[in-house]
Amino acid sequence: MTERPEVETVRLGLAPHIEGRRLTRLEVLDERLVARSPLPVDTLVGSEVLALGRRGKWLFAKMRHGPHLVLHLRMSGRLLLDDGGDDPRRAVLEFEGGARVDFVDRRRFGELLSWTDTDLELLDDRLGPEADTIRVAELRKRLAGRRGMLKAALCNQQVVAGIGNMYADEALWRAGLAWDRPAGSLGPDESRRLASAIRHVMGRALDAGGTSTRDGLYVNASGDPGWFAVRLAVYQREDEPCPRCGAPVRRAKTGASSAYFCASCQT
Repeated sequence: MTERPEVETVRLGLAPHIEGRRLTRLEVLDERLVARSPLPVDTLVGSEVLALGRRGKWLFAKMRHGPHLVLHLRMSGRLLLDDGGDDPRRAVLEFEGGARVDFVDRRRFGELLSWTDTDLELLDDRLGPEADTIRVAELRKRLAGRRGMLKAALCNQQVVAGIGNMYADEALWRAGLAWDRPAGSLGPDESRRLASAIRHVMGRALDAGGTSTRDGLYVNASGDPGWFAVRLAVYQREDEPCPRCGAPVRRAKTGASSAYFCASCQT
């Protein structure tokens, strides 16, 4: 799933091409993409994009005359300028001045929605603090009293916005914390290490343009991969040596996903 660094990279790539321009055409090629939209998406056509923003893993184009264009890429969605490549296009958006954005999505979980100001405010209230700026006090407050596993809490968007499986594994490794310990069990020093690790991993991943893993599903708006994969310590590195202690990286199934970790130096 695309996480905060990937979504922000896509936003940065699209913004210069669509901000200040009217949406002149929106062709939906897969009705599943817009099935949960509370308003018809054709009401977006003709309005100017004031700003392209992001909250957690959500992208939203604030429109001059509302409603607003809201997008979620989920597992495999891509927003590509001008050329969607070989993947099936689910929607085509054209903007004043000639820019075209193709929404392609191999697994078809992504969404394109038309939301009101109230909808955007509710999203903002529902999500936790942004992962790239999370502070120790905020993290301790969000984790306090939680008995569930620490990794699950980090992937809960109401706890911290923007983290998914990959960056949770990387942040927990960097902080030296076990993925399956109770989320509310962290002491002050452990919370400090985890908050610092989250900010570090998110910042480095954004600097690298996100992470394109072996499935090749993520690329930026120009179709280029992100390069943070070469810096991953544990994610998808089962049986490789831990960069810190040399013990083999392990993988554990957790629900529908996996946790990658070092059993030797994450406690």
